[in-house]
Amino acid sequence: MKTKMKFLLISVLVFSLVLSGCVSPSQPEEPSSDVGISDVEGPDASSVSFIEGEDISGNGDGTEDSSLPDVKSRAEYVSSLIYSVTLFPTNATSGAIINISVEAAPEVEAVEIAGEDAGLVNDNGTWKGSIIAPSEAGAYALEITARDGSGGCAEASVPYRVLLLEGGADITVFPRANNVTAGEEVLVNIKVKNTQNIDDVFSVYLDTGSSEVPEGSQAEPGWFEWTEKTVELRTGQDVSLPLSIRVSEGISPGYRLFSAKVVSETSKVQGFDTGYLLVS
Repeated sequence: MKTKMKFLLISVLVFSLVLSGCVSPSQPEEPSSDVGISDVEGPDASSVSFIEGEDISGNGDGTEDSSLPDVKSRAEYVSSLIYSVTLFPTNATSGAIINISVEAAPEVEAVEIAGEDAGLVNDNGTWKGSIIAPSEAGAYALEITARDGSGGCAEASVPYRVLLLEGGADITVFPRANNVTAGEEVLVNIKVKNTQNIDDVFSVYLDTGSSEVPEGSQAEPGWFEWTEKTVELRTGQDVSLPLSIRVSEGISPGYRLFSAKVVSETSKVQGFDTGYLLVS
């Protein structure tokens, strides 16, 4: 159910599990109007324990968006039915596909999302599906229910945000200049950072024939361990991709150049950097 948050005074939203309306076989329901996170008990645990994923709050450019509460990318609950819930993206644009993964106990027979046709399918204990993000920007939550064959169930309220897209992507070849002997290998790193305020998928690829590389000074595509990769990055997250380059024997001394590019799947924003090989 897309429940728009009315109270935006909470600075950090966390994964929570409540048992209102759900009764575990070994634990009778005890109605309460004021149940804190530390008060919830599962049938096989004496307390709630959270292992929060990396903090993906902020806009990725060092600034904070004070209009909406921050959310976590992943949370885990030590219970008998729901182990963890992961959303990607957690910070999305309107109309984006949000992928959902619910790790549940083997005895769980159904996982549902209130008000949503997410099509959750059990894949070896991980229930996978997706929804379409609402059209209006704001803070929302998915109400997830897991049920076993004995009448027991657990509910999880998982927050996410819909935002107006801002920012871009950075890519860096490091080190940018490298000395290498013909017939030998050098290791460089391609660092990519998501500076958008949303989580996104990026295509990273190497190009030796683009306009950024002078004619006659191009590296050869066959030298590279890989020429294209796809990475998922939360807002503000970066990743370093190792790249092995083996220069062919018999190559004449001099500079050989290549271009590393990144393209956002959502915004189509692009970035590039140039790497240099000084062949001797």
